[in-house]
This record gives sequence, structure tokens and C-alpha cells, in this order.
Amino acid sequence: MNRPLDEASHPDETLVDVSDFSLDPGDLTPALARALEHARSVPGPKRVVVPPGVYHVHPDHAPVREFYVSNTVGSREEHRDKRIAILLEDLCDVTIDGEGATLVMHGQQTLFAMIRTRRASIRGFAVDWVTPRAIDLTVIHSGPDHHDLLVPAGYRYQICGTEVTWLSEDSSSGQPHWVYHRPEPLDVPLPDLGYDFMQITDLQTGRAHGGTMLDLPNPLRSGLVSVREIAPGVLRHTYGEGGSPSALGTVFQLRRTMRDTPGALLWEAKDSVIADMDIGYLHGFGMIAQMTDSVTVRGVRFRAPAGSRRTTVGFADLVQISGDKGTVVIEDNDFGFSHDDAINIHNTYVQLVAVDGNVAKFRFMHHETSGFPLFHPGDTVALVDRDTMLDLPWAGTVIDVHGPSGQDHSVDLENVNLTFDEPLPDAAIPGRVVAENLTYNPAVAVRRNRFQSIATRGMLVTTRGSVVIEDNRFERVEMASIYVSADASQWYESSVVRDLVIRNNVFIRSATSTKAKAEILVEPTAAGEDPSKAAHSGIVIRDNVFLSADIPVLDAKSVSGISFTGNTIVRYGADPLGEPTPSGPLAIVRGCTAVQFRGNATGQGVSQEVTCHAMAADDLIVEGFVRLEPPQAPLAALESVETEGLRVPPFPWPADSVVVRVPDDLARIRISFKPVDGHPVRLAVHGIPVEPDADGWLAVPLESGATVVECEVEAPVGVPKRLYRCVLLRAS
Repeated sequence: MNRPLDEASHPDETLVDVSDFSLDPGDLTPALARALEHARSVPGPKRVVVPPGVYHVHPDHAPVREFYVSNTVGSREEHRDKRIAILLEDLCDVTIDGEGATLVMHGQQTLFAMIRTRRASIRGFAVDWVTPRAIDLTVIHSGPDHHDLLVPAGYRYQICGTEVTWLSEDSSSGQPHWVYHRPEPLDVPLPDLGYDFMQITDLQTGRAHGGTMLDLPNPLRSGLVSVREIAPGVLRHTYGEGGSPSALGTVFQLRRTMRDTPGALLWEAKDSVIADMDIGYLHGFGMIAQMTDSVTVRGVRFRAPAGSRRTTVGFADLVQISGDKGTVVIEDNDFGFSHDDAINIHNTYVQLVAVDGNVAKFRFMHHETSGFPLFHPGDTVALVDRDTMLDLPWAGTVIDVHGPSGQDHSVDLENVNLTFDEPLPDAAIPGRVVAENLTYNPAVAVRRNRFQSIATRGMLVTTRGSVVIEDNRFERVEMASIYVSADASQWYESSVVRDLVIRNNVFIRSATSTKAKAEILVEPTAAGEDPSKAAHSGIVIRDNVFLSADIPVLDAKSVSGISFTGNTIVRYGADPLGEPTPSGPLAIVRGCTAVQFRGNATGQGVSQEVTCHAMAADDLIVEGFVRLEPPQAPLAALESVETEGLRVPPFPWPADSVVVRVPDDLARIRISFKPVDGHPVRLAVHGIPVEPDADGWLAVPLESGATVVECEVEAPVGVPKRLYRCVLLRAS
């Protein structure tokens, strides 16, 4: 049952083959659970291998654990028990290796959990759901008073007037795993049967936006007079007064706001690795690491599978680190089409409610976060003034903890009592002070990732450890690509930054939402802008390229020490022969000290103005701006899209996207540019690089639903790089 692996590839590991434990492709869970239990008795490093193949994973036999998880459902009783498909619990030196196996997930469950593990890894799986609880409806035809919506495979629906009830596949009981029904009353907590939120993605532009509650005016429901099925999996919406059909390639994404379970969970785990995965969807929330010690996420592709007729890859954040005391490494991943931030790194502030000498009572303040242990004996704790986000001149060591364990609902889930090695100071006033665990502030490296079509932020990061964000590509992030907060009034996510380096990244057409303030936003929730009370410090932004949409590349508040050097800023999509007038400043700094802008270059139509508020004149140095010379002709323009038997007419320059309705049997596409002027054109299908033949034809497997071809024209520094999207739609 155990045999040594090939010494050249895994010299120190013992192989545990899941095939030896009555493996059933119809439900992987029982055999994998038996293999993991056996691995517990194997000394030394071991690799639990799932052979290549397709395996269904049902919740019926999944282990059940009571867990309370940050940023999900708080202490709500009905969601405290989690079903976990792959459970690694109290294991050391173990790797779960899928070797390319595909997991087909059913129902509502957490994909995997690492609980109190040491040196555990999971890798090598492709994962998708039969019927994700985010329903993506794509417009494949648009007429004067109607549009047709393509329904992904697997879903069932019942139409009554203008309302549609959605049903998942059946469980083993013969009943659906879940049902969505509208309308539901939105003035009371939604029952399990309600869906209440809609987001919109425009495949033509790649923009994900429009998140709204479904009781508010929205383009899917306003003026809707009828819904009918015109073919299996195709629904026609007809509109009257007050409504209008949506454009070809629009995707309406319906879901609940209730985050009932994490997509994956790491809790009190040390030296964890998640690598080489293809994640088509994460149910409930993303991957969350809670109170861990060192996490690596490497080579994970977060994308709905080609041909699935879907775009949504997750309910909310894709990777969240909620308290870590080691090193967090997130590298070489592809983040796309989530409903919230791709990455969020933080810890949790708890508010002081009572003091008695060296004993203090603190409370979880956000309804989605409670029930898990934030502190341990020996941890160092700071007290933070909520009005300024500054530490009180005191730091205490935890001697004793009485509070939630993370797995026991019989104790108080909202409050924690801490005993310190010394009395709290007089300035520790209940309601005005929050506690932060200084021990859990990781060092962070985020590098070589791609962030695309994110409806909120690319990444949030607040930690006192050193942070390096480098060599990433942020494209079509609706709000700030990088957001640094420090929040003791809303989400209660800590901390402040002390050493943050943002270098060699590319920012493309981000921060286009009306809610966006800048490409990089630094904004603690402290009310004032007093530069003598700066919350953050030590921010370096250098050698980045911003292809901006005429919005500040930086908006920073309450920072001591900003260096913005060697960056290149050009207007995305600007006609390089024209001279557009900028409508706003390049950057805004508020209540900051020691701010320097040196050696930056700007393209035509980009402001060189840096606006400051509540700052002394000598705290802002702006020098060495270079105005880049425009080229003598347009770099490149999308001229036409041609398939065998179909040619889309030339586009008026500078068109950069198109949606084409194609017959089912087309298999090749040729995209023409003029003039290219010697600059190479890179092509990708669903984000994967491809090469055309010598005649310029590109073989494209036309997937069911939308096939997205992306074209990028390389450009010299300072010239607006052009990005093109061609979306091919077929109905079958």
C-alpha cells in the first residue's frame, strides 16, 4: 500500500496511492478520507496521490466540522457546520497531489481545509462545480425590444411571468442541492432560497461592474414585460417602457450575498503550499488562511473553464489572509472575474469594551467576522486609537485568553477576555480603542500575477511586515488596483503599513468605476488629515507603467514617507497624434509628510500636477518630470475580424473590442491590424498565449458560449499600448 516514490523526483517521500483505498470516480471523498487517515500513520514525508482522471465529489460523505471563519457569516448558527471535501487535520509533512486529476464538485461544500497542519501542500488539481451558485447569463442576441440569454449547462429553471426560479442538480435525496427564487423580501434576512445580488461583466471590454441588489433598478429587470424559453438553455427577455435590451456579450451574474462557507480554509496551519491548480469556481468565499504561519499560493489559475458558458470564478475575495505571523508568498497566479477583491491581506481589530487593571474585554465588531481565536498566550498586542489609527504608547504580552476557540458554539463567540502582563494605560477608553495582535503581521511578496476584470480591487494589503508587490499586471480592475487601508470603523481589518514597495508592475485601464479614487489608494479610516499623526509610513512606488483612464495614479492619505520615482504614465487609448487635455491631477496626497516625486515620465494628455492638502510646502518635492514624445503615426488599430465565410467590416480607429456572432462550425479566425509599424502582436485565447500560422490565421476552438481572443500590440516605452478583445459567440 505504501511504496517509495522514484528517487530522482521525490527522494524522501512515501507514496500513498488513493487507488488502493477502494477509489470510486463517482465520489472521491470516501477513498481520499481513508487514504489520509492511513497517511497519518506513515512516518516522514508522504505524498497522497490521486491518479489522473475525472472524479465527482459529493457533499454526502464529506467530513463535517464546526468552524467560524473570518469575513463570512460570523456566528450565525445555521452556517456553523461546514462540509469539507478534502480535510487535512493535524497532519505533518504531507502533499495531496492530483497529478492533473479533475474534480467535479456537487452541492455546497468547502473544497479543502488544512487545520493545524505542518508543512502540508495541495497541488495538481483542476476543479469545477456542476452548478455554481453564481449564475452567469450571457446575451447572445440583442434586438430592438429584447435580448436572448444563454444559460450555462447544468441549471434547471421554471418561468412564471417575469420571474425565474433556478434549480441546481439533484442531490442523492432526489431534491435540488439549492433553489433560487425571486422575489424575496429584502427588508428581512434572506432565507436560503433567495438570490439578491447582480453583477455585470461586459465581455467586449472586459469590464466587470454594476454590482447591485436586485430590488434596485437594474438593466436586467427594469421594464421587463416577459420571459420565455426560445430554445433549450436560451431565455428571451422582452422589454417595454422603462427598460431596454442589453448589448451582445453582456453577462448578468446572479448570486446570494450570504457567504455560507469558505471555498478553502487554512487555520492555524504552518508552512502551507497551494500550487499548480486550475480553479473554475469557489463556493461561498475564496481561499482563506486564518491565523496561520507562512502560506504560499503559486501557479493557481482562477478562471471559469473554457466552454462552460460562465465567467464568475468566486462569490467574493479569491485569496484572503486573515492573520499570519510568517511569510506570505503569492506568485505566478492568474486572477480573473471574481465578485470581490482578488487578494486581501489583513488581520482583525477587536474593540475594547471593558477594562479592569490588566484584564480587558474586547468584542468582534463586524457581523461577518467572529467566533475564532485571535490571540494566544505570548502574543504581543497593541492598542490603537480609532480616531487616528495610531498606537497608544503601550504594548502588552498576553498571559491568558478566555474567548472563542473557533470550533465550539457553547462559548461566547463575540467577546474575548485577555489578561496582560501589565495594566492597560489610562488612555485605553472603551469604545475609542481597538486591539491588534502584533505577532500576526506577515511579511508579504506578491509577484508575477495577473489580475483581470475584477469588479472591486486587485489587492488590499495592511500588515506591518515588509511588503513587496512586483512584476504584476493589473488589467480592468474596477476600483483601485492596490488599496491600503487600516479600518477600525467598518470592516475592522488591521493593520498599518511600515515598509511597502510597489515596483515593476503594469496597470492597464483600471480604476474606471465612479467609486474609484486612484490606481493606488492609501486611505486609513481615521477621520483627520493631520500630517503629524500619519498612520502609514515607508511607501515606495517605482519603475511601474500606468496605462491610465485619466484618473490619479495615486491618492494617499496619512502617510509619512512616499517615494514615487521612475514611473511611466500614459493615457490608455489616447490618439498619440492628438493632444487630449487632462481632466485631473496625476496624484493627490493628503495629510502626508516627506513625499517625493522624482524622475517620472508622462505621455501626451497626462497631467503632471500633484495636488496636496493639509501639508507643509517642504513636505512635497516634485521634480524631474519628462514629457514623452508622441510617435509619428498610430501604433496599431484593429482593422477587421475575419473568419472562414464571415468578415466583420473595418472598425473606426481606435476601436479596441468587438463581439461577433458566429456559426457553429467556424474554427479559424484572422485579425487584421493597420499599421503595426513593426511592433509584434501577441495573441491569447482565454488568457493562454497562441500563435497564428504564416498567413495570419489563428486556429481557435470555438467553445460553447463565448470564446475570448485577446490581442496585445507591444509598444515602446511611453507609447499607449493597445489591447484588443474579440469575443466570438455561439449559442450551442
